[in-house]
Amino acid sequence: MGNRTAFGDYLENLPVRALIAATRPLPPERRGAVAAWCARRVLRNVSHLRGRVVDNLAHVFPEMDAKKREAILEGMATNLGRTFIEILHPGDLLARAGDFTWEGEEGYNAIMEAHASGKGAITLSAHYGQWEATRAFMQHQGVEVGAIYRPLKNRFSDADLTQRYERFGAPLFPKGRSGTRALIKHVSSGKTLGILHDQKIDDGLLLDFLGQPAATAPMAAELALKFKRPLVASYATRGPDLQSIHIEFDPPIPHTDAAEMTQAMNDGLARRVRTHPEQYYWLHRRWQIRNPRHLEELEARARQAATSP
Repeated sequence: MGNRTAFGDYLENLPVRALIAATRPLPPERRGAVAAWCARRVLRNVSHLRGRVVDNLAHVFPEMDAKKREAILEGMATNLGRTFIEILHPGDLLARAGDFTWEGEEGYNAIMEAHASGKGAITLSAHYGQWEATRAFMQHQGVEVGAIYRPLKNRFSDADLTQRYERFGAPLFPKGRSGTRALIKHVSSGKTLGILHDQKIDDGLLLDFLGQPAATAPMAAELALKFKRPLVASYATRGPDLQSIHIEFDPPIPHTDAAEMTQAMNDGLARRVRTHPEQYYWLHRRWQIRNPRHLEELEARARQAATSP
């Protein structure tokens, strides 16, 4: 925790506790509307957050005009606020899971067959739409999907959110050495694991995402290859009414090599983001390249492009 104090963490977490308490009496739709309004206010007025969204959009959609970027920012804030409040009140989303619509029998059946056979599957999603909806839906189908998570620095926020994430599927595995050991044991024992695959990892593979190089974690593909598990991506898109959820299961990604499979993961997500850019979490520093090896690779690509006829 470094120099953080328990009292400082407690004070920092008070707004989250207050938000949970204040919205608990509200019906889910009203609760979502309040959270969306708050998120829009924050994204409009906190300059460094707003700037990060606008910069990311300009990086991957340079031809897009400012008005369109503004509309995407507003839509992202609405989706983010609703998603966050649904995670803070997990019972409501779990109660609705049986009403989610879905498509993609090949991918869905691969998960269910892997579960029934006692082998389990590696499932993928991303910070898009309602990213905990698939785990809630699979729990409704009788499949418990454990997940990897990044612990928060604030001990109280971390405890509050971990407790809620576990409602959608347990166990949770913190990123780091001990968490990796535990999740490998989980997968090897035939349990299903869920991974949000869209976060930057400095020592990952330098692959294309939305037309730009992005450092991408190959862990999901490596686990699928090592343990011979199906690798299935699914994405939960929020409907125009902002309450309904539609889940698309992609066909299992063919087992080739980790780089090719991880690129297929990026491509599947990119198709959704291009269709519904307002439902993607544009606050990630997804295209920030810091690894010296990656920087050298980019320089080599630039030199090659400059000398090519």
